[in-house]
Order: sequence, then C-alpha cells, then structure tokens
Amino acid sequence: MVSFSSSHLPIVSRPFSPPPGTSKVSDETIALLDLGAFMACDMNGTIRMWSAGCERLYGWAAHEAVGQVSHSLLQAVFPVSLADLEATLERNGNWTGELRHRRRDGSELIVAVNKALRRDSDGRPWGVVEVIVDMTAQRRAEMALLESEARFHTYLPLRNKAGEIIGVLGSASDITDHLRLQATLRQSQKMESLGQLAGGIAHDFNNLLGAMLGSLELLEDHVISEEGTALVNSCVQTVKRGRALTGRLLAFSRQQPITPEPADINSLVEEAAIMLEHTLRGSVRIEKRLAPDLWLAVVDCNEIELTIVNLAVNARDAMPSGGEMTLETRNETITEPQDDGLALGQYVAIAVTDTGEGMTPEVLARAVDPFFSTKPYGSGTGLGLSMVDGLVRQLGGGLRIASKLGEGTCVTLYLPRADQAPSAAL
Repeated sequence: MVSFSSSHLPIVSRPFSPPPGTSKVSDETIALLDLGAFMACDMNGTIRMWSAGCERLYGWAAHEAVGQVSHSLLQAVFPVSLADLEATLERNGNWTGELRHRRRDGSELIVAVNKALRRDSDGRPWGVVEVIVDMTAQRRAEMALLESEARFHTYLPLRNKAGEIIGVLGSASDITDHLRLQATLRQSQKMESLGQLAGGIAHDFNNLLGAMLGSLELLEDHVISEEGTALVNSCVQTVKRGRALTGRLLAFSRQQPITPEPADINSLVEEAAIMLEHTLRGSVRIEKRLAPDLWLAVVDCNEIELTIVNLAVNARDAMPSGGEMTLETRNETITEPQDDGLALGQYVAIAVTDTGEGMTPEVLARAVDPFFSTKPYGSGTGLGLSMVDGLVRQLGGGLRIASKLGEGTCVTLYLPRADQAPSAAL
C-alpha cells in the first residue's frame, strides 16, 4: 500500500481540515457526521479526526484518540489480513466489512465499517475515512435466534441390532409465534434507530429555523414598503411551516414534548374541514359524519389538527380525478386483545376515508414504514403516516388502515378517552 508522511494530514479533532488540493468539508457536513461514528486516519493508520459518535461508541474522547493508531487502540480483529485489506482499499478505493473492536471499558463490539480512500488533486492518497455502525446487538440477536431454533429440532439415529443406522427419528415444534416475535423485535430496533436519526437532524434544523425566524421578525420592523413587508411575511410563514415539520419529526422520534389535554374532537375536525375546503381541489367533496355524543379525548390539539390535514392531503393525492372524502368521528370500546397492539379501553375514533385508488396488500403492509412512499420521486418523503403513527402511539392510542385496490382507503386514529372536561382554553 502506498504510504507517506503523516504530516500531509494535520492532527485535529473537530472541525476537520483535509490537506491542500482536496475539497473542503463544510462545518455543516462535519456536524451531520458527528451524529454517527466517523473517523479519519492518515495512510499510516493514525487517527486524525474522531467524531462525537465515536466518543459515544468507544468511550475515548477526541483528544485521547487523535494521534493513536486506530487498529491498535481499538484492538481490531480483521476478517482478512491487514495487508490484504489495504491492497483491496488501494485497488478499489473502498472496503466494506465487519470487524471486532474493543471499547475503552474492555467490552467487545461487532461493527460494520466502510473505509473510503481519499486522494488529493494529483491522485495521491492522503488518508482513509471510515464510517462505523454498531452491529453488536443485531448479531447477538441473530445468534440467539439460531441457538433457539436449534432447540426446536431434535434428531436421533435409529439403529438395528448390529448397531447400523437404519433411519432417523426426528421431532419438530411450531416456531411461528417465535419468528413473529423476532420480526417484531427487529422492526422495533429499526424504528428506534430511525427515530434517533430523525430526532437528531430535526433538532439541529429546528435551531437553524429559529434563528432565521428571529432575524426575519427583526427585519420586518425595518421594512417600509408594502411589497417588502409582504415578502418578509411570506418568508416568516414558510419558516413556520418548516418548524411545524421538524416538530412532527421530533414527535416521530419521541423527542418532542407534547401537551395532551382533554379536547372536543368534533371541534378540531370542524376547524380542519374549514381549512381543507380552501386548500383541496374542487373535484374533491368533503362529507362530515360527526357523532353528536362524542366523548372527550386526550390529545395535543395542534398536532391532531395537523394530523387530520395530513391524512386529508394523502386522501386527495389518492383521488387525482376527484372523489369523495369522509371525515367521521365515533366512540369505540376495545374489549378484546388486538393483533396491532391497541390496548383494551375506550377511544375516540377519527376516520378519514377516500374513494381513491386504494392500496395493494403489499403496499398496505408497508404503509407506515418510515421513508416508504408510492408517490413519484420528489413528491413525498414517506414520513407522513410514520409520523402520524408515532404521534398517536405517544398519546396512548393507535392507528389502523383498511384499503382495497380500486375502492379506496380508510385511516382511523384511536385516541384515548378523557376522564375530565376540557380546559377553558379549549
């Protein structure tokens, strides 16, 4: 492997500065990378950059790790020889695989590592950037599953009087429920990881929007012309919509505090319907079926109103040629255990039904998966139903979706019944 003096890459913790002749990495990029485990080494393997994610994962602070040889500090165990790994890295420009590392406290980690060779403008390699993902919990769960499955199968040889094997006696157990629970665990781990990622990015972005909003409000006091005032107001409203989106992302990741209170759901639906009548296409008719004796529900009023609008927009998009959308409320009591995990109890249900395209069983099964979307690229993030599901679960309720291809979709929110009257503010 080509090597050269480590002086080409200065020792830094953060921010990271590559050598002359290479593209500059922005502070914003470094801040984003700090959310994960990321390091940069020179061609001798000496650590030159150590992210906050590495500090959390391994236990060494940046000033302790920088200057150390990475595979010595982490006691790395490679799946191939170090020479073969370096040769592959130099030949292909990258290497991906799993290593065993040790934390500062001595505990072992299984990590997935993506190493990328970096070159200057003359094509000379100056260092290696590594992105690290902790796979320990997943690999241990997989091993536990294999060991568990092994216990479900028993095979005994059948021998004749001469001791010769003439057959095999086997027994098996039904492990359907076991595998279902394992799939649920993996989905839970995936949702937790995505929630942490969404929460970290949304929190930082929300701070940036807060600074922009403050600056715009100060600017508004110094604008004289009506046209300038209108432009500033337009910018303010755009920033506020951005903050509302990041707020829903934080709720999705369960990092955003919500303020649940007893509320009249019919009133919230009425207010949302007024907004929708001004924003939906004329070809979409809105029908309201509101229960007159509806219980109060424990909700965050702002979030539920935004949620209703979100579901209505989804319904509109499912009816490109127009159709009918129904907003319905009703009282519902769950008396038997449900497959979707909805707890027994009394709920206020809000159903948003459309006469649109509907979903296939395959799409329906993934409807609340984060980042899954059937909309054209650039037309949707795939976070809408995921954030709705995260919100109602945070409130102690649940979400159900019924759909049939060609007939339409019904999304129902289950909100826990309140035991007291709404406050005067509501």
